[in-house]
Amino acid sequence: RESAYIKVFVLKSQEPVSVAALGTIRVSNLKTRSIDYERTDSKVVFSADKVMTPVLVESTSNWVEINGVRYRGMAELHNVMGSISVINVVRLDDYLFSVVPSEMSPSWPAEALKAQAVAARTYAYYHILKKRSDLYDLDATTNFQVYKGVAAEKAESTKAVTETAGQIMTYENKPVLAFFHSTCGGATIDGKYVWSGEDLPYLREVRCPYCAKSPYYRWEESLSMPELKRCISARYNVGQIQGISFDRFHGRVIDATIRHRNGTLKISGNDFRQMFPEKRIKSMYFSAAKKGKNFLFEGRGWGHGVGMCQYGAKGLADKGAEYKKILQYYYRGVSIDTISR
Repeated sequence: RESAYIKVFVLKSQEPVSVAALGTIRVSNLKTRSIDYERTDSKVVFSADKVMTPVLVESTSNWVEINGVRYRGMAELHNVMGSISVINVVRLDDYLFSVVPSEMSPSWPAEALKAQAVAARTYAYYHILKKRSDLYDLDATTNFQVYKGVAAEKAESTKAVTETAGQIMTYENKPVLAFFHSTCGGATIDGKYVWSGEDLPYLREVRCPYCAKSPYYRWEESLSMPELKRCISARYNVGQIQGISFDRFHGRVIDATIRHRNGTLKISGNDFRQMFPEKRIKSMYFSAAKKGKNFLFEGRGWGHGVGMCQYGAKGLADKGAEYKKILQYYYRGVSIDTISR
């Protein structure tokens, strides 16, 4: 295929949305392809009632500015239940120019950045093929990969994307679901212990002594019972909490059982981690004990622990490993292939 395009959900707004660009800006009806508006160096403001049919906004400058945030490529605007949904339609590698420095420090070694570029490209390409939504392939948040537009781009990470152009990881000739995370804390974990569903053979536990310099390698957090109750109640209907216990695999929490006045709630370790704000419970690799009126969590790592450990990739690069070796260390049995461009 030609250089792949990706559709990224970047904004949902009930308020009017402004789209600006240099050069000629063109607004087209996405269904009829007729041009509704064309002008030079201008800004167009869209309200939901004016977007009854989807529109495409493009410019000769090859970027658009959406509510002041600049993105490469074009923008689609859709009216979804009275709100405007904005989709950035952008070439895959142009998208990665922003993703890679948003996910990994551009000051890190070049080989770590290349590993991140290939992992992020693979993850994106997997979702392009999966086509989870009619409107978009993925969104711009940690639900998928962080994407902040042109402002995030840095020369070092752009070079990593360019030097790995078109490269993705495959397993049995199919793009892999290339999960990655900040810090594993000494070992990654099989994907099946984090998310229910398919047991993917390339997402297997790997020993990782390379992330020990991460500031998140070890952490502590103390939470009071009222805080625990508040965080759990925000997602689940529970009564007064009477006790919490955990099931573990190789030190990581895979299930949490919460006993409360109205019964028992059992959730996955990853769901338990994500109940708490501001990354207070940074990983599922923790022990917990009652200390007076509080729960003390002592943990290792940051993130879900599946796939590539980013601080581990940095550690391997610091030791001279090149990016393909880094990727094949964290993703079992994968090949590095080039998608046709």
